[in-house]
Amino acid sequence: MELNNNFFIFFYIFLLSLTISLSGCTKKEATAMLEDDQSSTVDLSIADQSEIAQSPSNSNSARHITLQGSVTTAYKYSLIRSGDCSSVDFSSLTEMDLTQNPIISFTPSTDGTYLVCVIGKDTTGAWQSAGRALASTVLTFDTTAPALQNLANDSVWYITKNWSWNCSETCTYRYVIDTSGTTTPTGSFADTSSASSSGATGTIYLHIQAKDVAGNISATTHVSAKIDVTAPTNPSSLSVGLYGGLTSSPNVTFTAGTDAHSGVGHNESKVILSSDNSVILQDWATIASNSQITGLTLTDGLQYKVMVRTVDSVGNVSAGVNSSAFTVDNTSPSVVSGLTLGSNPLDLTKSPTISWTAATDAASGVASYQVQVLQTTDDTVMKDFSTLASGGQITGLSLVVQTNYYVKVRAIDNTGNIGATVSSSNWDTGGDTNISSVVFLAHFDESNAATSFTDIKGKTITNNSCTADNTQYKFNATSLQCDGTSSIYDYVEVATATSDFTLSGDFTLETWFYQSAITDGQSRTATISQANPGVVTLSSHGFSGCETVYLTTTGSLPTGLTASTFPSTITTYYAIKIDANTFNLASSMANCVATTPTAINTTTAGSGTHTLVSGGININNSNGPVSIAANTNAGKWELYVNDALAAVESTGSVAAATWYHVAIVRSGSGSNNITLYVDGTAKLTATSTETLGSTTIPLTLASVNSTGIKAWVDDARVTKAARYTTTFTKPSAEYLSY
Repeated sequence: MELNNNFFIFFYIFLLSLTISLSGCTKKEATAMLEDDQSSTVDLSIADQSEIAQSPSNSNSARHITLQGSVTTAYKYSLIRSGDCSSVDFSSLTEMDLTQNPIISFTPSTDGTYLVCVIGKDTTGAWQSAGRALASTVLTFDTTAPALQNLANDSVWYITKNWSWNCSETCTYRYVIDTSGTTTPTGSFADTSSASSSGATGTIYLHIQAKDVAGNISATTHVSAKIDVTAPTNPSSLSVGLYGGLTSSPNVTFTAGTDAHSGVGHNESKVILSSDNSVILQDWATIASNSQITGLTLTDGLQYKVMVRTVDSVGNVSAGVNSSAFTVDNTSPSVVSGLTLGSNPLDLTKSPTISWTAATDAASGVASYQVQVLQTTDDTVMKDFSTLASGGQITGLSLVVQTNYYVKVRAIDNTGNIGATVSSSNWDTGGDTNISSVVFLAHFDESNAATSFTDIKGKTITNNSCTADNTQYKFNATSLQCDGTSSIYDYVEVATATSDFTLSGDFTLETWFYQSAITDGQSRTATISQANPGVVTLSSHGFSGCETVYLTTTGSLPTGLTASTFPSTITTYYAIKIDANTFNLASSMANCVATTPTAINTTTAGSGTHTLVSGGININNSNGPVSIAANTNAGKWELYVNDALAAVESTGSVAAATWYHVAIVRSGSGSNNITLYVDGTAKLTATSTETLGSTTIPLTLASVNSTGIKAWVDDARVTKAARYTTTFTKPSAEYLSY
């Protein structure tokens, strides 16, 4: 292999001398070998070879080997990448005159390791064989610049920036640090791999070059970093309360300082003695505005200050500012007085309202009050001390029916000192002893204008044109209003899918009732046909089915029907709807609600003008089997039992615009075992041991089937037990649901 000999720079690193003659062999022995091309007597040797590559900045990176020999006249050489010289074919290589060209110069085309193989020719013309070729030392060629590693721009702020780096090979380095982004370092290279700087606030740059063993120098690497040695501004608006405790400061508020460079990291506080700033009660510690410093050991009556400073993100601190002095207050506030409880809330999750006269505290002042709820029998804590203002209630309780409880109240001052507790009287949660017998209970507390209502027993309430109303109510802001304006017959009822409303024993039907005016019902002229069955024609009668109606006449009704004479003789009929303008009449509720209703036949036409009375206001009415009505005759209470009027007041006592508590009670099986109570006083009685109600007949809670009046109902309840057997005090609150 011939080498390109275009560039010649003699750069001698060291001298290496090798002779071609074999040690221990005589010239005669060498001459004897000429016949096989091994008898040459050359004394060729390498006088000098450069082994280290020049820097890439040097335009000539040639390598040189100087040959010498007194009896050698010529030589051939080859540059190889691998193997040994014995494998080289020298026959085709150019012969070089040693005298005129003693220097071999070559520049490899690629970096790597090389070996120079040389054979010589003696004065007789004999050549050394390849097996006896002269070999140089291994020559390394390196023209690639090294690569710096582990350096990058850094956006984090530092007080002192530390860099460290390494190289892709063995290197030395030179660098400079300044505020320019393009500087090139100068000077000598050194064996160092780190640097640091903590100069002025701002952006600084590290400029660095690497040089490898071969002398190749890398391009300059420029990396930036941010230095912040500027303190943030002081906090402002520092304020502390006037009094602190033995272990805590007053509340500390402030506006944090600012920092235009690395930004605010946090704020710190220090507590010092007001009279001697060198006495430190707590050294610098992190604090947030609107907080207290805790874990202190202060002395009652002495004054202290709080110092606050701002620390930026890299640790520069502001000078700090001092607060005004605060005084330690270790005296508890007085006890509260006048502790009273309001009425039973009738709710197992709430206490009664709790009221008291404020405590006093001469130093820091009363900050708040705390209330604890306990069971009376064994002081079991139902809810531990929690903050409450006088007149408030404790909520979220889980109390037990018919159990006594009481509360303890204490005051806390502005330094956290706690006053002695004061205990209240007991309150009994009460509870409905008949709750297990309640089959229906609706409070009608829905929001104003609501049309859907809830039974706490889970039964579905059907509504026909009634609404929740907040203009009249007995309890809790709304009640049920039925006004007879949306249709002739407004009502709410509960479908009876179970035996809950089949009343075979004792029962109590009760509600609160209010009407805007006294009415005798609505009278309208109708015609009645002679037919099987008879048909009543009344345009837009408004009936949906089985409403109660009465008949009067100026002549005679068709045969089969009986006229009513109010209030002495009343015959009740039930409307079997045919269409919007006609209906038949049934003689009983059972005949009306049957799968195939039984209507009354009329056998004569009758005479005169017939009037249909559909009437008044019914409450707790199950459409016949049991009802209580305030209607039909100048506001008299009427009691219906089993489809019939069982009793009526001789003198009307129902007043307009008045709330009444109305209850129908059956107790036992003796005479007059059904009683109508109004506001706790017995008004009417009747006798019945029959099973009243049915699983096929809805329970009507309230109905208005007269125009021009309004009726309100609040708190309706059905209990399969006799709640009242004698005069009683009407309820003063909603029926209990527990």
